[in-house]
Amino acid sequence: IVLKPQNSRLYRDQAAIESFTVCYAENEEQLASQMARFEGRCPVLLQEYYTGSGQGVELLMHEGRPLAAFQHKRLREVPINGGASAFRESVALDPALYAHSVRLLEALKWTGLAMVEFKVGAQGPKLMEINGRVWGSLPLAVRSGMDFPAGLVDLYLQGPPSATTPVNTDYKVGVRARNLELDIVWIASVLQGKQRYPFLKMPKRYEAVTAFFELFHPAYKFDILSRSDLMPGLAEIPKITRKLVAKFKDAA
Repeated sequence: IVLKPQNSRLYRDQAAIESFTVCYAENEEQLASQMARFEGRCPVLLQEYYTGSGQGVELLMHEGRPLAAFQHKRLREVPINGGASAFRESVALDPALYAHSVRLLEALKWTGLAMVEFKVGAQGPKLMEINGRVWGSLPLAVRSGMDFPAGLVDLYLQGPPSATTPVNTDYKVGVRARNLELDIVWIASVLQGKQRYPFLKMPKRYEAVTAFFELFHPAYKFDILSRSDLMPGLAEIPKITRKLVAKFKDAA
């Protein structure tokens, strides 16, 4: 069973007072123990564990009508057992996943941005969750030609397009982009070689070495690093350094 906390952090006076992460239980005893951590603090979603590739269908909606759509596939996640996407690729819209996503958001009469997340495995796609907000891998969509922020601004300032306007699905397939901080954490985690979950097949160390040498592959994009605006990328370096130092201290 997968335990997904509703909140990743609880805040008081703008300071994080407690952090929550996804965890797992293989039996009733473990489930009771894990739930005790959340009791009275944070609601938890319980889901069946399902192996597959993480795929997201992102949409701009107006009162349940799709205006723009995009899809990506996760290539690496942090934590390795499932979490935020570190490295992903734009893929063609899957008709079935798109139809499922639109049906859900139609029922909600949704307006704005949302990502519908699936795991696609041997038994087909399984719905994981709906992120009714701006999602972490948004820069991939923008770099693929699907400018959701501009579309959202146009929706609120100019109103929705006419009902006969086709859904915008015009984006490049095969674009890859990474969150540099998370991808470096993924590489470090694999190199440490700790298999924390017996049901999880850990990536091989050579995969981490390959990923390291591909960090600055000219064909791949970054979420933040940009030649046209260097400061955000430079500001990210101390943050990455602190995370790596903390990670290796924990491993020592």
